[in-house]
Amino acid sequence: MTVKFFFLSCAITLTIYGKLYAQNKKIDSLQTILKSIQKDKVGLVLDQLSVAFRSVDYQKSVEFALRSFEESKKTQNQQLQASSLLHAGSAHYYQGNYKEALDCYLRSLKIFEEIGDKRGCAELLNEIGTLQKKNNSLSQAEESLSRALQLSNEINDLPQIANSMNNLGHLFELREDLEKAMDYYKRSAGIKEQLR
Repeated sequence: MTVKFFFLSCAITLTIYGKLYAQNKKIDSLQTILKSIQKDKVGLVLDQLSVAFRSVDYQKSVEFALRSFEESKKTQNQQLQASSLLHAGSAHYYQGNYKEALDCYLRSLKIFEEIGDKRGCAELLNEIGTLQKKNNSLSQAEESLSRALQLSNEINDLPQIANSMNNLGHLFELREDLEKAMDYYKRSAGIKEQLR
């Protein structure tokens, strides 16, 4: 039994280190590109660095996202502004800084709404709803998640529809409304199966 555990532990450790090595290689490449890139592309590379750092260093992820946001304001790229704030919010969320995460999410949502990006709005409303669930604001969470589902249906974004339904299933599970929870979970699973 202990030999199996040892080999399993070794396999898991090697997998984790392999992923970190690959992530660090990606980060190094992006940082090299950043030194020689055209001015109007800096924000995009900073945003990609934010995403890459999210699995390695949350604080650096926030820093790169906010730098990307500032650069994208200079180039008036609202899509990138919204994306940068979303990524900063996600890094804050994973650090447990829920107030900062919600602030970034709401600012990002406002920009996505201004530019009419329904997919971005749906993604953010799912993030906001998840955060509201975590803070036990279940009525607000239901409103956000239902709106996310509505927008996802409008644009027929099946992965986001499945995500919204899964999140609503979890919400109703927290409320101990197991019949509704199971309905949403089954519908979400059906869509995920379709996507395979």
